[in-house]
Amino acid sequence: NEVEDFFAQHMIVSAQLLSDYIEIAEKAGLGADEINRRLTSITDKTVLDEFWVTDEKGHAYLHKIGLPNFTFSPSAEQQPQAHEFWPLLTGKADIVVQRARKREIDNETFKYVGVRGMDKPRIVQVGYNANYIESIEQKLGIQRAIDNLLDSEDIEAIFIFNREINIIAAPRSNNQ
Repeated sequence: NEVEDFFAQHMIVSAQLLSDYIEIAEKAGLGADEINRRLTSITDKTVLDEFWVTDEKGHAYLHKIGLPNFTFSPSAEQQPQAHEFWPLLTGKADIVVQRARKREIDNETFKYVGVRGMDKPRIVQVGYNANYIESIEQKLGIQRAIDNLLDSEDIEAIFIFNREINIIAAPRSNNQ
C-alpha cells in the first residue's frame, strides 16, 4: 500500500499536467487526432500505459490510440470500476485516486488517478497496469529483506537472480 500510495502522488501530477496540456492544445487549435497521436507517443516511450479524457457528457474522445471507445457512467451497476470518476465530471471532486483493481472493459488490473478538467467539466485520467506497480513493490520488498538479513552477523552476501540470470537484488554498497 505504501508503494501504491507513493505512486498515486506522482500520478496526480501526471493527470494534472495532462489536464493543463489538453486545455492549451485545444486552445491552440490542435484536433483530437493530433492530440491523441502526441499523447500516444508519450505512452509508447514511458511507463505510462493509458490516458482517458472525456467531453462534458463522459465520452472519452481522447485516449491512447488502439484503445476502445469508452463513455463513463455514474452507474455503479454498469461500471463497477469506472463510475468512481463521475464526480470529476460533475464538479463534486477535484481528484479521484483509485486503488489498483480489475476494470470492466477487459478484466486487466489497473491503477487509475483522475482529475477534473481545467477548462470545462471533464474527466482527465491516467492509468498504469498494476504489473508495473507490483514489480516495484517486489523489488523494494526483496531489497528490504536482503538489508535486514545482512544486518545479522551470520550472512555475508545475498544475490537474487531472475530466470534470465540477471541480478534483481544484491547487497547495497557502503556508499548507498
